[in-house]
Amino acid sequence: AAIGEALAAQQSTAAKTLMSEAASSRHWEGKEEVFATLAALACADAGSRGAVPGAVKLCVSALASQKGERKHNVRREALSSLEALLANDEVSDDSCFGELVALLAPALQAGMDSSSSKGDGDEVKKGSSGDGVDGDGGDGKDSDNDKGAAHARSLAKLPAESICRVLALAYKRSRGVVPSAARDVASAIVPAADASRNWKCRSAALGTALAVVRGCFDDNDNDEVLDQLKGMGLAAASLEHEAHSEVQVAACELLAPYVQRGDDVALQTLKGLKENARSATVRQ
Repeated sequence: AAIGEALAAQQSTAAKTLMSEAASSRHWEGKEEVFATLAALACADAGSRGAVPGAVKLCVSALASQKGERKHNVRREALSSLEALLANDEVSDDSCFGELVALLAPALQAGMDSSSSKGDGDEVKKGSSGDGVDGDGGDGKDSDNDKGAAHARSLAKLPAESICRVLALAYKRSRGVVPSAARDVASAIVPAADASRNWKCRSAALGTALAVVRGCFDDNDNDEVLDQLKGMGLAAASLEHEAHSEVQVAACELLAPYVQRGDDVALQTLKGLKENARSATVRQ
């Protein structure tokens, strides 16, 4: 017991030190690893709920930081750590759902705008957003709207599939607490499922949509959201020249709950896909 108490005390001390350093504005090489270490500490002992209080909030704050291209790696690791934290039910989410959606939804939209303008479906690359130093605001005279747009473009450099997974986890935690959770997440992921995005992004968006659909069906609520996400699944499943089967698999998984509840349109779409797959096999 004494050893356990000593280890717990050391963990608490280490967590406080890491939290203080992560929250500081000082930047140094490798600072992004602080977030991974904090996530590991927070998730290490499922019985110590709140062992690293505020870890989720700290990651969200790192994503919200609007200064510095050099912080791109920090934001990327903060997003990855946030995913690990939200996936662990024993870690408090600090009631960050609203702030998360407000941050990540514009990032997905900015990513779609960039992909559409490039015309090749690639995700936005570092330094390609045209916002100088990653949303620093240039000479400081930019309006708040301009700074917000620049920050969204900065976050759009993060992996869109990771953003989608974080939104799915945030929804699962908040669906019984935040009445608008299903609608907010559904609206956020629409740009990520657009045909201009790469297959990883679209598959992740459909996976997030599936989490929302299951929640809505379980709660017997949000018919409008269910109709919206069924349309997303139908659109993805019906693409004639889908180069990545992962997208159509994810679309089929999204439509399956509708079929189970007697939706004829979803059923006919899945039957059509199976017939197309059978024909393609015969041709080969």
